[in-house]
Amino acid sequence: NSGDLYPDFDITVDGDIEITDSFVGLEEWTDNYADGNIDITETNYTLNILDSTIRSGIYACHDSNAGCNSTYYNSEVYISDLILFGHFFVEQNSDVTIIDSELKVNVKSDSINLTVYDTNIGGELRSDGNGLESLFTRMDNVSVASHLAIKGKVLDIVGGSFSSSTNIEYDIVNMTNVTFGNELSLEASDSAIIHNVTVSLELYGEINNLHLEGVQTGHGSNTLRAN
Repeated sequence: NSGDLYPDFDITVDGDIEITDSFVGLEEWTDNYADGNIDITETNYTLNILDSTIRSGIYACHDSNAGCNSTYYNSEVYISDLILFGHFFVEQNSDVTIIDSELKVNVKSDSINLTVYDTNIGGELRSDGNGLESLFTRMDNVSVASHLAIKGKVLDIVGGSFSSSTNIEYDIVNMTNVTFGNELSLEASDSAIIHNVTVSLELYGEINNLHLEGVQTGHGSNTLRAN
């Protein structure tokens, strides 16, 4: 009721953070009574998490309240064997690497290089809009349960499944052995090579140089234009 307390148990870090073989966050029974997140507020930060379970969100230079200088993209993020129960929003990075992990909610990345291998994302993966981009992106055996919306220069996807609608806007796109459970909107200003790809609904967009092989799509009213 209105008289109940709902405390925040946030961890705020002004600099680097490394978590290894650890449990961080609040126990499950506190879900309806309290909240706790990890906030990084340093422009040039390093975030390393290995073999850990974190029951909180992770936010690094996420918005203007963090106080980071938006000019610099020098920070590095390395994640391996992580189970994360909260949002994962990391911005202003030179490199973001996520390997062998389960991220149960939403992921937002703003980076020069984004690499994701053997990882399940329970929410959406977004790197577009509000100044977000991941310029050079590589995904290998990645599943995303909700919306995928990414933007940059070069995108390579090998294996994986994307359950909801997908928006991709890159100069160069390469896809092999990928399943899209909904519609795929694809914009490629240079070229797109799509091999062994299934799109349950419609594939549409505009591509300058298109190569299709072993592609299955559904039907829809939108148009795929290839110059």
